[in-house]
Amino acid sequence: MREYFSKRHNKAILNQALPLEFPGNLRVSILRTLEKFSDFGGWNSEENFSFENTKETLKTFYGQENLAVNIDGNERVSLSISVIILKGTGDQLIDVVEAWFQQARSKEQHECEHDLNICLKINNCPWRFVVGEALLVSSEYLTEEVAARLLRLSKYDLAYGELSEFRAALMHLQSGDTHKAVCNAHGSVIHVIKKALGLNGDYSLDEVMPKLIESGVISKYYSDFLSYFNMMVQGALLEASVTSADADDDFQEHVPRNLAELIVNLSGAINLFVIQSSLSGAGFGCPH
Repeated sequence: MREYFSKRHNKAILNQALPLEFPGNLRVSILRTLEKFSDFGGWNSEENFSFENTKETLKTFYGQENLAVNIDGNERVSLSISVIILKGTGDQLIDVVEAWFQQARSKEQHECEHDLNICLKINNCPWRFVVGEALLVSSEYLTEEVAARLLRLSKYDLAYGELSEFRAALMHLQSGDTHKAVCNAHGSVIHVIKKALGLNGDYSLDEVMPKLIESGVISKYYSDFLSYFNMMVQGALLEASVTSADADDDFQEHVPRNLAELIVNLSGAINLFVIQSSLSGAGFGCPH
């Protein structure tokens, strides 16, 4: 069982830091889309097995004998998945969708994700689902051009451990912890390059960059770009450290959101470029 949305972002939800409003027409579209790709059975083939499995999964996740959710400020028990989608809070709705994806077959996952994201987009909703997890869209580029392709690579076990750090950067960015987002983004680039070169042990980005160029995975033409990315990260973290030192003792180191988003975008683009370049060569993660 995975950690679903409401637990991953519990603090941000409590602080009302995330946009979790889903209008009624969008909720209907989400429900109909999930039903379209669900498994049905029973004597009249009208029992939604996928929804029943989702409900049982959420009971375990929440630690409840009967699924209890808040609707219009009142707790109600033993509601159907359909009612939760239509009437539950935004985080409950997202939990349902993520739990549904976990039990669905691969083909249905991919097709349902595609259709769901179209519904979200045409309703100007800031959320998308990528490999079955909700992702807040800070920019179309972040989700559609970089994150989606990277996270799908991770789904097929290519650099899964390395890309988990990039996933963490996305999660921290959307929850507002920009300092951790930048640290994870920077670390993900180092780990992906190490994977491409078959390296083990501790390395800095300054150390792996020349090795990457020497390996021929990417052209030396791109070395300046990697150096620029490294300098941007170091500058952002240094500025955040100085700012926190000048403030109160309990002030958390903070990188401006627009800068953190740029760094996460760049790290995703670099990771994708390195992985695809390596895959087209000797094979990703093969020792040299």
